[in-house]
Amino acid sequence: MIVNIGEVATFPSAEANREQSAKVLEEAAEVFAAWQQFDAKGRAMYRQPFLKKLLSELADLVMACENMLSGVNQYGLRECECEGVALTKTYLHGLLLAAAEVSEAVRMWNLFPSDRTLEDLLGTVEELERYACGVISALGVEDFTPYMLACEKRNRWRGRYE
Repeated sequence: MIVNIGEVATFPSAEANREQSAKVLEEAAEVFAAWQQFDAKGRAMYRQPFLKKLLSELADLVMACENMLSGVNQYGLRECECEGVALTKTYLHGLLLAAAEVSEAVRMWNLFPSDRTLEDLLGTVEELERYACGVISALGVEDFTPYMLACEKRNRWRGRYE
């Protein structure tokens, strides 16, 4: 399945620093927590609000990744092709580990700025975004654009684009 992420409006003052890597970790943890709540609801009629929360957290994670990339003048995925994955605890743990790898790559890039450490940083962010796309795809969402627009709207309301 090809997942359309759409355009992502990054924050004007985005940086690839420790604070942004902490934001990526925080958002990944929130995705995991939202997935746990969603997964715990067995009947479809009770899952809908938790699905909405999970998709909202995934949009926040993609936004955090895109802000990280914007901080090093790069651009992330607009769409990605994902194979159907089973949403298991193991897969979501992989997402959390990928977020931790982003944090470590940012630390190394800030300590030793070079083409090599930048390449590592870009690779880890791309891997994390692919995990996020895998979750989005597994939920059956092909057009993720409305969720990204809602995320942007929330952040504009919070004054993050000023």
